[in-house]
Amino acid sequence: MNPYAKALCGAHSQTFQPWQFGEPQFKRTALWLRNLPHLEYTKVLTPPKKDTPEHKAWSKVHRASPGAGRAKERSVFVKGVAQAMAAQWGPLL
Repeated sequence: MNPYAKALCGAHSQTFQPWQFGEPQFKRTALWLRNLPHLEYTKVLTPPKKDTPEHKAWSKVHRASPGAGRAKERSVFVKGVAQAMAAQWGPLL
């Protein structure tokens, strides 16, 4: 996060990667949690080694090229994380 955004939003509570929830993908996500516990990882995958075709496939969203579809591709929420949120936080609400 750039310094200006950090000054406006404050420090995040938790960060994670989609692969920690069973999704073969790199794209760090930050959460600002209020009155909720940290999400516990589910279905943790082992990331592939750098400079391999599999690593490049996992990096597709993280390293999306500029263009018309980039914002849409990067804004898709990861299903594994949504399922973890529903399972872990749903009973609390």
